[in-house]
Parts: sequence; structure tokens; C-alpha cells
Amino acid sequence: MHMVVFKNTLLLFVTIPLILILGGCQTTDTHDYIVQKGDSASLNRSGIENLNTQNYEKAAKSFKKSLELDPENYEARFGLAESQIKLQEYEQALMNFQMLVPVPAYKAISLQEIGLLELRRRNFDVAQEYLELALESDRNLWRTWNGLAQINAYQYNWEATDRFYENALDTAAGQQHVIYNNMGVSYLARGNKEDAIVAFNSALNYAPELDIVKTNYKLALATLSRYDEATIESDVHSRAKALNNVGYAAMLQGDYEEAERLLLKSIEVSPNFYKTPYRNLQILHQLMHDE
Repeated sequence: MHMVVFKNTLLLFVTIPLILILGGCQTTDTHDYIVQKGDSASLNRSGIENLNTQNYEKAAKSFKKSLELDPENYEARFGLAESQIKLQEYEQALMNFQMLVPVPAYKAISLQEIGLLELRRRNFDVAQEYLELALESDRNLWRTWNGLAQINAYQYNWEATDRFYENALDTAAGQQHVIYNNMGVSYLARGNKEDAIVAFNSALNYAPELDIVKTNYKLALATLSRYDEATIESDVHSRAKALNNVGYAAMLQGDYEEAERLLLKSIEVSPNFYKTPYRNLQILHQLMHDE
């Protein structure tokens, strides 16, 4: 087996996004919003509905109109900040979250969102400072614990990473799959492949149909050369995709013979899905030629 290091390679093991949205299957921390009256309440409901359906520009417009009617409409300002994160308007979102920190009902959640925004921008020291401040106000913010775990994982501080993930699990009722998935990612990063498989399997127990967890689980199996097990799928398209992904993982490990078999099988199983495995085959054959 040839061991290969790729530079600028797309990361295969992806964590579930940290960005907070108000509803839907990825709803995060619950928050008791202040009830608004009249047109502001109607605009806020429209904004929330648009957030939930990922119509972020419409959501932002609704929340802005609500704030024009009432500049102290905290629900609208928080919703606007969330919309701005999704629109990658980070400075505007940061400003709105900062304006909510003095409001007792929004202090902890706003500090958390500032910390997670700084984490997204890889400002780890600043992110940690805000996340720790959030915990001083509310120690039940599971996304805050998760964020602290990720900061320590980026810094290879595995003892702290594990401790923060355990705290996240203790407070993440209904969202355990997120934590177990991210734990699996951290185990893979430090080479604990068996532990990663256990973590991803735990995530699947809570969210058996979540594609990103299923993909991570299969790729973890591939790191132990359990290729056939990692490519079991019920429908043709999913099997072709799994064969491609696992074949690529085999290539990254330097297991060229298995990589070629899996990529060719991907094309055979679903000829309509040939472009991606074909490109990976070209990369593989170039590597084999360079040996």
C-alpha cells in the first residue's frame, strides 16, 4: 500500500453546520422570544417562515421592515442577524448580535452566536472568549460547548475536545447526532478509527437518514479497508456515490488497486454517474504512473 499526502485536498469528513436557524430539522437552542404586537409581529412571523424555508433575502427584508416600525424589536434584530449570517453578511450580523448582548433575554444566545461567528472565521481566541462568556450566563447552550470542542480540536487539544463534547451531549437533547458526528470527526483526525466508527454509528442511531452522517460512517469504514461494507446501499444512485467516495478514500490511503476497483464499479453500477468517478480515475492513474 502506498501512503500519499495530498495538499489542498477537499476535506472528506465534514461537520454539521454550526449556524443557528429558527426552525426545521436542524433547529438548535430553543429561545423564548418577546411577543410583539401589530404589524411587527406579522413581519416577524413572515421573517421566521422565510428563514425556515431558506429564503434568507426575504427573511432579512421582513425583519428590517419590522425594525423600522420598532427599533427595539429584539426578535426582529435577532432574526435579521441570523439571516445575515446565512447571506454571509458577517459584519452586519456581528453588529446586530452585539446590540442584543445588553438585553437580558438575549444576552447568552447572542454571545454564543458571536463566538460561533468568530469560530467560522477562524478567530479562535476571540471565539473562545465569547463562548465562555455565553456559558457564564447559561451553561445549557449545547452549541456553545460544541464550539469550544471544535476550537480545541483545531488546536489538537484532544483532552479538552473530549471534555467539551461530553458537556455538549449532556445539554443537546434532540441534537445528539450532531455531537456524535463531530466526535467521530475528531477521532478520525487523531487516528482513532475504531472510536470514530462507534461515534458515527451512535449518530446514526439518532438520525439514521442523515446523509452527511451516513457518508462519514462509510468513509470511516474505508479507513479500515472495510470497503465492501462501506459501499452497501439499497438504490443504484446511492451505491454509485458510495463506491466513488470510498474509492477516493482508498486512493488517499494509497490503496490504488482497491481504489481502481471501486471507481470502476461506480461507473458500472450507474453510467449516468460517471463524471465524478471518471475524474477520480484520471487522478488515480496519474498517481500510479508517477510511482
